[in-house]
Amino acid sequence: MDTSNSNDAPVTNENSVTSEISTLKLTIETPKDNLDILIDASSTVKQLKDVMANELSTFMDQMSIIYAGEIRKDDDDLKKY
Repeated sequence: MDTSNSNDAPVTNENSVTSEISTLKLTIETPKDNLDILIDASSTVKQLKDVMANELSTFMDQMSIIYAGEIRKDDDDLKKY
């Protein structure tokens, strides 16, 4: 009896561990420009601000992250949105 799976997709179970790191590609709109940023999906808004501050040569306390019309809090997770 042939017990092989006819699908090409890998078979996994609950005990399988995936070492995949997920990243987000965000397009940040500033008054002057658009900026594409890659960041880990488990990051917080504060960590995103830190990356943006380095890219834009500015200070984190001068930034606000607005998504869906609301200002996001520093300790919020990005994956929440």
